[in-house]
Amino acid sequence: MELYAFSCNVPDYNVSFRDHIRAITRMAHAAYEEYSAVYAGKYALNYDYLIAGCLLHDVGKFIEMAKDETSELMPRRVVYSDKQKYLSHAFIGAGLAIKHGLPYEIAHIIGYHSKEGELWPKSPEAQLMTLIDHVNFYPLRAQAAFSGK
Repeated sequence: MELYAFSCNVPDYNVSFRDHIRAITRMAHAAYEEYSAVYAGKYALNYDYLIAGCLLHDVGKFIEMAKDETSELMPRRVVYSDKQKYLSHAFIGAGLAIKHGLPYEIAHIIGYHSKEGELWPKSPEAQLMTLIDHVNFYPLRAQAAFSGK
C-alpha cells in the first residue's frame, strides 16, 4: 500500500495520511480522558462525535488532492486537484458526511476544522479537534522550516 503525504503545504513532508489521522485520534482520546477527569459533572464532550470527527476530518482531501505522478518520494507527494479551486477539503468532507447520513454534529467538526471555519462558532468537540489538528500540523511545518528544507 502506498502512503501519501497528507499536506501540500510542507515540502518533502514525511508524514502519511494514515499517521496524521492516527495521531489526531490518539491525541483526541487522551484529551477527552483528561477533560472528563478534570471537569466531570461540570462540562462534557461527546466522545463519539469527537472521535468520528477526528477519523473523518480530512476525508475531503481524497477529492481535493491528487497524486503527484512525477514524485519519486515515499510517501508519495500530493498536489491540489482541479476541484480544490472550488471547494476545500473541509467543505467536501462535510458534504460527504451529510450525503452519507452522518449526524450534523460530525459534519460540523469536519467542515469547521480548517481555516474556512475560523469565523464561525464551533462546538466544543470541533474546537478541540481543530486545536489538536493544529498541534499536529504546525510543529511539523516549523520543523521543516527550521531544518532548512
